[in-house]
Amino acid sequence: MVKIFLINELGSAEILVQKDELQCFKINSGRFQGNTLSELGIAGFQPDVSYFVDFMSEKADRIGLLVSDEQLSPEQTFEQKLELLRRHFRRRIEARENELRELERSLDSSMQAMTDLYEELSALYDLAKLTGKKIVTFYDVDQLLREILYLVSESGLFKADGIVISTIDDSTGITSRIAGWDKESNAVIDMLPTHVVWEKMHRLVEISVNNKHSLLYPGDGVPDGLDGKIDSFVLVEPIFTTENKRLGAILVYRSYEEISEKLRNFLSVIGSQVSLIISLGNTFQEILNKKKMERELELAADIQKKLLPKKHPFVMGWDIYGKMSTARVVGGDYFDYFLDDRERNLSVIIADVSGKGISAALVMATFRGILRTVFSESVEIRTVIEKLNNTLRDDVEGEKFVTLFLIKIDLQTGEAHYIKAGHNPPLFFKSSENMISKMEGAGLFLGMFDDLMLEVINTSIGMQDALLLYTDGAIELVNQQDEEYGIDKLKLTFQESLSEIMVNSVCQVFSQIENFKGTGDWFDDVTLIGIRRSPFTIREAAFSSDYHELRSFSCNLQKELETEYPDIIQSEDCYNLRLIVDELVTNAIQHGNKKDPNRKVKITCKSDHRGIHLIVCDEGDGFNWQEEMRQAQVINIYKTRDRGMLICLNLSESFYYSKKGNEAHLALYWRKYEKNLTG
Repeated sequence: MVKIFLINELGSAEILVQKDELQCFKINSGRFQGNTLSELGIAGFQPDVSYFVDFMSEKADRIGLLVSDEQLSPEQTFEQKLELLRRHFRRRIEARENELRELERSLDSSMQAMTDLYEELSALYDLAKLTGKKIVTFYDVDQLLREILYLVSESGLFKADGIVISTIDDSTGITSRIAGWDKESNAVIDMLPTHVVWEKMHRLVEISVNNKHSLLYPGDGVPDGLDGKIDSFVLVEPIFTTENKRLGAILVYRSYEEISEKLRNFLSVIGSQVSLIISLGNTFQEILNKKKMERELELAADIQKKLLPKKHPFVMGWDIYGKMSTARVVGGDYFDYFLDDRERNLSVIIADVSGKGISAALVMATFRGILRTVFSESVEIRTVIEKLNNTLRDDVEGEKFVTLFLIKIDLQTGEAHYIKAGHNPPLFFKSSENMISKMEGAGLFLGMFDDLMLEVINTSIGMQDALLLYTDGAIELVNQQDEEYGIDKLKLTFQESLSEIMVNSVCQVFSQIENFKGTGDWFDDVTLIGIRRSPFTIREAAFSSDYHELRSFSCNLQKELETEYPDIIQSEDCYNLRLIVDELVTNAIQHGNKKDPNRKVKITCKSDHRGIHLIVCDEGDGFNWQEEMRQAQVINIYKTRDRGMLICLNLSESFYYSKKGNEAHLALYWRKYEKNLTG
């Protein structure tokens, strides 16, 4: 017979069950588990011997005793064995209580660790939020440092007397910023290098940053010269970028308790986060500075464009077009036109400042200002260049030089003379010979020498002859195969692209150069100016102050132009032209000749593939046309006078009167050609 006794926590015993067979019982304990004695680890079962197997129920409130049968040992009674069980139970209870107390202590320790970890993670999370939020809010690293100091001090993790963050210029090793918080004032301040805290502890920062390792004072030893000078416990954590460049350091100090290794490790994590924040702040500031610089460069580029000619000369018999591309946002190339009041002489200049970018652009602006001051149609071109050189040499002091080509053309005869001062010789296409030559000439560049040894060359530009002025960027361009564009290719491209419309020729040459360049960057600024002498048609008429003659003239002029330029003239051109002619002639009849039938109105029309020039002359006394034109630009719907002048101003390329005020000059582009200029 086998009996199983169970005893509860109060020590009372009870017979749970008694069976002849053990196989039907499942005994569970920390040491034994099974349905049979052999499975319980008890071998050689003997009925007259007692076996003790202790176990605990799932509720942890009972311990049991297995006894072989009722035949007890002579030395021990059942009560004695039960007492043994009670003592065994008490020992187990005490052991379990000890285990529970140990578990409670372990849980308390774990909870404290979790609390500390939560505080650390919370501080790191706040720093992470600062990374995104404060950078966008403050835009500068100084404010970021102050925010970080507030955050670290308010976290209370270090229980410090003070915290200092400094930043270092990695290239020079010089401390650039110092921000500090102290417990007494609970305020963040920007420290000077002479601040008492910094004077005491900056040596520790230098050692830590130079050794690229955190420094615990005095735990890591006392550096030479600091014995007795620092009366606080100090922890320094150096800060580096991901490229291992020096950013600065965080310094924590307190007087009442040594700083633990745990806080040392945590400050290392804080340092990594601060490194990220400072790096992002610096990067963000660099981006802002770059954006600001880009905006300033864009503004400079707009200003530079305004320094170039706003319009190309629209002179009958001469087709002129210039185009420039800078290697950077701004450049050192320059070109300009000077047309005299009588439209008799045209001077064209192209110049190239050494170098490129902002410095070249500044010299170009200076050059342009000097040129506009010294240039005069009454002064010989040699004198203009010599004055330019003298002034420029004093201003740039030999740091930059300028090459230029200046040509002055008699627009009626085609006679011209030019000076090449260190510049690339322009290309001259001679139509009668169907060949291209270079316009050579002696002369040094401007800005360095007193005597430029200039040579004035005379030449003649015949009908359909063409010139191409260019800067060295056009021929010195190198493509991705390391091939230079060169003068021979420029000659060939220029000759192949020649057409009646010079804007098309210049743009085609530019396109060929750009195609040669490929996807690479421009090596240098490129400027091209095309000049071509071309034929034009002159029509003249004179009639009395009779509106019928005016209408007849307008109709005939329209028909002749449509016949002469069938592929160019559009209906909008015809409408605008008739409106302008009617306004100018009506104004000449009414206000100039005062409707006097004895006074004549003369009209001269010069036209070509680009547009038309009109000259309307009356025999009146003239008027103050500048004042009238100024008033005409002030729109007043109730004002009938000056409407015609306003119409002419808006529809024309240029519109002005002679000095006396009785001869109107108006130039009008054909719409198709105008699209070529603007497209």
